[in-house]
Amino acid sequence: MIFKKNFQNLLLFFPIAILIFLIALGFDGLYGQDGYEYARYAIKLREFLLGGEFPGDVVWPKVYLFILATFSLALPISLAGQLISLLAFYACYYFLKKTISLLYGSNEKAEPFLLIAFLLSPYILRLSVVVMADTFAMLSVIATAYYYFRYKKSSKLVDIALCVLWGTLGVFSRYAVLVPIAPFLLWAMVHWLGIKKWKHLVVLTIPIFVFFINLLLEGSGSKFTNHHLIENWSFLNLFKSEFFAPAGLEISNRNYLLPNGIFYFFSFFHPGFFVLLGVAMLVNIKKLREYLRLSPSPLIISIILYSIFLSGITFQGNRYIALSYPLFLIFSFPAIRDFIERLKKNYATLIVGCVLLQLTLFVRAMWPSYNMNETERNLVAEMEPFEGSVLYSFEVDISMQQRGLDFQYISLWKEEIKDFQSGALVVFNEPRIAKLYTDKNPMKNWNRLQQDYSLNPIKKMKSGWTLYKIEKR
Repeated sequence: MIFKKNFQNLLLFFPIAILIFLIALGFDGLYGQDGYEYARYAIKLREFLLGGEFPGDVVWPKVYLFILATFSLALPISLAGQLISLLAFYACYYFLKKTISLLYGSNEKAEPFLLIAFLLSPYILRLSVVVMADTFAMLSVIATAYYYFRYKKSSKLVDIALCVLWGTLGVFSRYAVLVPIAPFLLWAMVHWLGIKKWKHLVVLTIPIFVFFINLLLEGSGSKFTNHHLIENWSFLNLFKSEFFAPAGLEISNRNYLLPNGIFYFFSFFHPGFFVLLGVAMLVNIKKLREYLRLSPSPLIISIILYSIFLSGITFQGNRYIALSYPLFLIFSFPAIRDFIERLKKNYATLIVGCVLLQLTLFVRAMWPSYNMNETERNLVAEMEPFEGSVLYSFEVDISMQQRGLDFQYISLWKEEIKDFQSGALVVFNEPRIAKLYTDKNPMKNWNRLQQDYSLNPIKKMKSGWTLYKIEKR
């Protein structure tokens, strides 16, 4: 028993150790476009809170950004973002465990599997070390569900207040949270109508209050239903696997192996979450009706509703499905419990094997993010000697700006450029951009550069990007 408890405590510490190790390697949680934009806006919001100028527009709601700005008062922005992600990640596990205990009772043998399925889940663990709103949004979903279940049992004001508070914080951190939490809020309303405790109406002040705070920071660039993924949402997308990028967006056309509906409804069984989850469900498939009966209706509806919502967008990504992964783990818990009973003779071997497998798959899942972060950091170091020049760029300009490089940036994306400045610099990765953006402005501008100007290579970088000086022919 002592060994088992110590082993579980060791597993609980693993995510912290992984973050410390990654930071020691130089990984700061920033890569791609979203993380840098979160950091950029949070810095401006922090300055605004300290008496500076209004931070301007951003496409996302503001609760997560406000929390990030607040943490950054005491910490560097990247470390603040990573700390928020890690704390939300552990809070998710706490509410996940509490919810399962509330619905199904405690089970000592199943608890280590829950720990492995969530805390060591490769995709979820990856989200805990980056500067993103994902784990906070995920926390808001599981916390909303937990306090709904508490409210149904207790009918107490504090439980419905916390249910509405977490739901509100979630929606105003990521609008998509509204979809998975809607069934829980609806069922809470039905329960409230049944008990007729009118003083509980006071909880409606919570979303109104948060809405107006968000509104104070809202700009014309903020997007809800006018986001391109929502504008192009269609039920027919459930059956499609090829999507064409709308004109003007900095994204490429997408062609996937599976139709959206299959991808999003079966992504929970992807090895990137928990390998044995699909095995446990398959082995106990005859008990599926029983598992459905054991699961509360809003839980099942939430999972299905969110999967349908995702299947209607024009993009596939396991990052999106992560939002409802804790809910699916709650639904799957009886199957995991029964699966363990079948293999109780090999329990210890199974636990150790799962831990090793999850950590191995995490390395695989983490590598692209780490590699992109390292590429961007190295690119910044290599570009630093050329600061102060006019620089035509695309894709890497966001990371260079956020990491403090002083160039006069001109985007190769925004428009087709007819005349380029002689003596200016251009940084480009032709193989990559030709593959992803064939008929888009970056390639059109690059082709015009090659046709009308001489490009003198100054530096070929390890990342595949090359710095050129533009000269007249």
